[in-house]
Order: sequence, then C-alpha cells, then structure tokens
Amino acid sequence: FASAQDGSLYEPAPDPNMSYVRVIDPGSDTATVASQPLDEIGPGISAYVGVPAGEVPVLSDGIETTVTVEPATYYTVFSTSDGTPTVAVDAITNSPAKADLAFYNKTDIEGVELFVPQANAAAVSDVAPWSSASVALNAPLVVDFELRGAGGEVLATLSGVSLKRKSGVSIVLTGNDGAYEAITSDNSVVY
Repeated sequence: FASAQDGSLYEPAPDPNMSYVRVIDPGSDTATVASQPLDEIGPGISAYVGVPAGEVPVLSDGIETTVTVEPATYYTVFSTSDGTPTVAVDAITNSPAKADLAFYNKTDIEGVELFVPQANAAAVSDVAPWSSASVALNAPLVVDFELRGAGGEVLATLSGVSLKRKSGVSIVLTGNDGAYEAITSDNSVVY
C-alpha cells in the first residue's frame, strides 16, 4: 500500500544529465571545478561538483587541466609524481543497499590492495601506481583497512571507517620511500 507521503522516504535520484567531477590534491587548500570554487578541501579530497556534460576546467595548486565528461558519470582528477594530470572514472552506484568505496594509489608501489582484517579479504586488489579502483560494499559497516603492497607489507592503516548505504568513502594512499600515508574522506556532491 503506497501513501502520498512515501515520496519523502527516498532522496531524489541524481540528475541523469549531470556529470560529477572532483579533485584529489593533498597539500592543496583549494580547488576549482568548472567555475565552482572549493575552499578547504579537507585532507586533499574535494567534493564532487555537479556539472553539465562537456568540457570542464579543473584547477588546484598541483593541477591545471580540462576534462571531457559524459552524463551520469563520476570523475576524479589527480596528478602523478611528475605533475601529469590523471582522470579516473569512478564506479559510483549510489545503491540504497551498499556503500561506494573509491581507492586511489598515488604512489610508485605496484599491486596495492585495500585489505579488511575483520573479513580477512581485500576490498580491492592489484591497484597499479597512479591509478584507482572502485567497489560497492555491503553497508552499514564500520571497518579497518590495511593498505598493503604486492608482497603483503602494510604501508598504512585506517581504523573505524564508516561505510553507509547510498553513500561513499574515498581512500588515497600517498607518499614514497617507505613513508606512506592513507587519507580518507566521505564522498559529497555540491552544485
């Protein structure tokens, strides 16, 4: 039995004509996507900015590029160690039963995996340097992550990461020469 008030139970679906673009630039305080300034980008991960499909300028302390975006797609722009802009297409599902997890390997380490000790399993594995991987995980759940190299060595850890339904979390591994750090941020969208 449906009631007239049932519409308030669910958030509106994302606009299928919009694209979503964000910046990962640890060390930068601000970024701009299209004409939207993003102040205080937290640990270096900005919110996604809802933009019309087409050419989108992206600017931060370490990035200056233009990205061609398609409708109903999520993009993350970050730079490699030599400053080359890289664009990742994020597999964001916005599932009402799952949490989206996006992982970015901003290091020279081969085959990084995002390991969940409580499940004794990898959420994502074999992530190449300067690339990313996305997965939708059952939620709600609070988990710890070990970011491991191909040989199983723990490079960094995160504790108590909250995975919520119809929401997302991003994790970024940064660093070099044995000094690695994992940063995390809840995904958000601004228009």
